[in-house]
Amino acid sequence: MVCMKRRLFIAVPLPSEVKYELKKVLDDVVRALHPKPRLIPEENWHITVIFLGDQDEERVPVIAEALSLAAALTAPFGAELNQIVYGPDERRPRMLWVSGSRETSRNLGAVRAELEQSLKKHGIAWEEDARNFHAHATLARFPESRERPPSFSAPPFRAVWNVAGFDLMESTLTPEGALYCLIRHVAL
Repeated sequence: MVCMKRRLFIAVPLPSEVKYELKKVLDDVVRALHPKPRLIPEENWHITVIFLGDQDEERVPVIAEALSLAAALTAPFGAELNQIVYGPDERRPRMLWVSGSRETSRNLGAVRAELEQSLKKHGIAWEEDARNFHAHATLARFPESRERPPSFSAPPFRAVWNVAGFDLMESTLTPEGALYCLIRHVAL
């Protein structure tokens, strides 16, 4: 029997009002950049908490159950996005990010640890990321180039909201970029 694989991740969705405010600032930033980055569609903006990679189709309900159990132990909490920056590396950036505050990164890092424990208890395996968690949402990607994008000064940005749930998402890679599909939203 051939087992179908699905490329999965767990994310915090960005509320529509945050996306609206972010879009207004992003337009000004992108106009000033050369080379121009390829914008990620607003409906795809999110904060990835855990990238699970390719998982067997039959494991999806188990992952959803592990996510539900971890979410049941987590109270809604505040999050803040506060700066548009290059990512992941300032010297050779490939993307444009909106970064979370230190407190948001710390809080989501703690939630990530709870989610990881729940997934492990359910027998889910993935390539774990040992780095400290840095909350961010990818807004745009630069074309493959050796040319370093110019420095920029992003206008002030600050968005605060209460995280009220997580999304189990599937990512399908295409030549035009990733397509995301919501598998399950789990409320806190």
